[in-house]
Amino acid sequence: MVTPTEAGGYGIDAQWSDDFHHALHSVLTGERAGFIRTSATLGDVGRALENAFVFDGRHSVYRGRPHGRKPEGLPGWRFLGYLQTHDQVGNRAHGERSSRLMDVGRLKIGAAVVLCAPFIPMLFQGEEFGADTPFQYFNQITKNRNLRGQFRRAARGICGIRVEGGGDSDPQDPQTFSRSKLNWTELEREPHAGLLAWHKQLIALSTEHP
Repeated sequence: MVTPTEAGGYGIDAQWSDDFHHALHSVLTGERAGFIRTSATLGDVGRALENAFVFDGRHSVYRGRPHGRKPEGLPGWRFLGYLQTHDQVGNRAHGERSSRLMDVGRLKIGAAVVLCAPFIPMLFQGEEFGADTPFQYFNQITKNRNLRGQFRRAARGICGIRVEGGGDSDPQDPQTFSRSKLNWTELEREPHAGLLAWHKQLIALSTEHP
């Protein structure tokens, strides 16, 4: 992906490291199912910090075979490091952010690992203050009624979209979009204000000591 085109690669600037995300998320939340599909350890987090990938030729239980290869000769800034993304949050059944899956202490640990890692850090909107609002899957398709119905059914089947209290969350219901908006008043109270200050301190630290 990041190898120059003249050397046979795609020549892009950097690529995501889902291995890093999966390992860090799994260790901090204890989740082992769903999109994680692995039982991560602190050793896996260390492996990702050193090599960007956890699966660099090692056996994958989920795939039933060796998977991946070591990114030889590539610096950390060729990869993105993150604890949350729109995919990892939006594809959850309830659209829960990390703030709903772990306590404040673990949120701070996750932020410290991401922002002090050798990768390009990426924060998902609202992550910097531990937003409580969900981020559910939504879309807008207006031209074809049959297509809209098919898409809603497919989204429910693939993403397992449901909201708290039962019932399916319609990706085209305006309320699904409204629920996913950030609540900026959270910045006026704890723990959100403290989490924002923590992120600012970490960014300052990584800037002062690159």
